[in-house]
Amino acid sequence: MKWLFPACCFMSAATATSVVAESPWRYKEVTDSFTDKTHYIASTRGVEQSGPFRVGFECRNERDLVFTIDAHRNLGGRNEEFSLQYRVDDKRPKKVRMRTFTNSETGGMNKLRAVDILNDMLNADRLRVRVYSSTGDFYDADLSLAGASPAILKTVNACGLFVLEG
Repeated sequence: MKWLFPACCFMSAATATSVVAESPWRYKEVTDSFTDKTHYIASTRGVEQSGPFRVGFECRNERDLVFTIDAHRNLGGRNEEFSLQYRVDDKRPKKVRMRTFTNSETGGMNKLRAVDILNDMLNADRLRVRVYSSTGDFYDADLSLAGASPAILKTVNACGLFVLEG
């Protein structure tokens, strides 16, 4: 089992490797042209009956790990809460309250539960996600976690966190 800890508390010997070509997960660094702050992003796109989802993790301000999703569907007003349910492999589904982005109604984020979601995903093969809109509609995605670790670990490391095997 793997667990995530702040780098300030432990020394890390882990190094991230590059993402394999077959992996739907990607790692990228995006620098804001006005603030020069860099965001580190590990994300994927999945295709299912309701269209593509983007699910991922972002490191903001080199310390804030955030779980994000973009369902490409209207989930509510900007900066409003919506529900997300996720299931890792065949484990029991879990619910998370998300908040839509301030600049979009089609996706959102959760900072408080990002590490919990990450820990659930670390040794898994599959992630199923269901998002609920403010009108009660829901949209599902079934995403492979194959090859996700290298991209996610780069993002986690950028936030000053690392993974312990145990």
